[in-house]
Amino acid sequence: MDDLEFRRRVLSGDTHSAEVEQAAAHNAEHQRWLEQARTLEQELQQVARREVPAPLAAKLQRIPRRRSRLPLQLAAVAATVVFSLLIGRLWLQPSPESLPQALISHIEAEPISLAPHPALSTDSVQLTVNRLGYRFNQPLANVSYASICALRGRPVVHLALRSNGHTASLFLMPEEPLERQLRFRQQLLHGRILPLGDGSAAVISDDPALVEQLARITLRQLQL
Repeated sequence: MDDLEFRRRVLSGDTHSAEVEQAAAHNAEHQRWLEQARTLEQELQQVARREVPAPLAAKLQRIPRRRSRLPLQLAAVAATVVFSLLIGRLWLQPSPESLPQALISHIEAEPISLAPHPALSTDSVQLTVNRLGYRFNQPLANVSYASICALRGRPVVHLALRSNGHTASLFLMPEEPLERQLRFRQQLLHGRILPLGDGSAAVISDDPALVEQLARITLRQLQL
């Protein structure tokens, strides 16, 4: 089930079928939608079960029979308005930023990492990665930038490496679990995110060959 079909079915009220639950099982965004849709259903049911105040009930009983359908029509309109407002709240709530987009945004916000700095010492690089529990079995060459940064509110190691005139960004993300690798391309940048221990690692560069090379080196030389 693709994303559009999932959202259409959830918005139509299909929030408990096996197909919808299966589509949301391994997709955080779908899980968020499903959870909020179910919450909205509960809120709507509470509105529908709300008792009419006694003074209003007495007034309604005095309405002539020829107009007896009017309260039901008003109730239906009110329910429709409430449901529309609740669905609108679901549509308009901003979605959390995806991991690839968060990585690209972080690089754009930290252009100093892409500047052609002299290579750092291997001790300096090891000291940085050690702060989040990582260690390279072999020195990682040509690292021009090393820092502990925040990505989506979680600490990550951010390294930049230069090779043959190209720069690659390497992120070690202990609090970003990933079940299977993900490849992406945005704004002329190539990216690859790999499961790594309980977290993940990401490599991003304008050179796809450098992405693949650095991904292999990271998996081979990095010790958790």
